[in-house]
Amino acid sequence: MAVGSPYVPTGLPSFGAQQPLIGEILVSRCGVPQDAIDRALNRQLEEGGGLLGEILVRLKLADEDQLAMALALQSESDYLRDLPRAEDIGVELIEKLPINFARQRLVMPVGRGQSGRVMVAVADPTAADVIDAVGVLLGEPVDPVVASATKITDLINKTYTRLRGGAELEEGVKKGDEEQGEEVQNEELNDLLDANDDIDNLLRQSRVG
Repeated sequence: MAVGSPYVPTGLPSFGAQQPLIGEILVSRCGVPQDAIDRALNRQLEEGGGLLGEILVRLKLADEDQLAMALALQSESDYLRDLPRAEDIGVELIEKLPINFARQRLVMPVGRGQSGRVMVAVADPTAADVIDAVGVLLGEPVDPVVASATKITDLINKTYTRLRGGAELEEGVKKGDEEQGEEVQNEELNDLLDANDDIDNLLRQSRVG
């Protein structure tokens, strides 16, 4: 698998028909001690709610990679610990995906799997409407792989920054005017940001359908 390492497919042992609790998976499969789960559950009770996984990470009782693997196992999704470098992300994978949408929903195309389908790193494998929206935006089917939220955000920022910088340089050389190239690129970026309204409508339509 070229997009990162280790890539953990759903060939991992299944928990069976009944979906296990995230705390059970973290203890049995991801190396989180039971006393850490108990401390997080107590904090959850004190705070009147909240997601157990987020509390564990906030209290530094588990790391994001452990949580991502647990979410992958719980949802029977694939898991990707190490994401590819920004330099390895092709323009064609993100040119139709607005940066704000990627940041807000924590989704990022990372390459193509052996089947040729686009693999999309996600922090929440249960967000089916978001994953479907990415496929609609890209115009082709996608396969989700679960990854750490921080790593996804970091890859989004580095990839879009690299591509914006390359586009500005090319525009400046082509026109011999760096200011004009920057203005064109800013317009393109604004178009990406404005596209969020259309995507929100797309998500609402997918929920209704």
